[in-house]
Amino acid sequence: MAAAIDRTVQLADSGALLVPESQPIALEKCSEAVYLAEGAEHGGKSLLVLEP
Repeated sequence: MAAAIDRTVQLADSGALLVPESQPIALEKCSEAVYLAEGAEHGGKSLLVLEP
């Protein structure tokens, strides 16, 4: 497992593996996150933010 993680990090660092940017979205706006994820040009992933 450690070797796989190390290789993944190496690929990301070299630019061979592209990691999309993410967009934090408050849990209260969960429907917006789903809308963005289903869009044709959604870009990065939405991250639901849980705040107290």
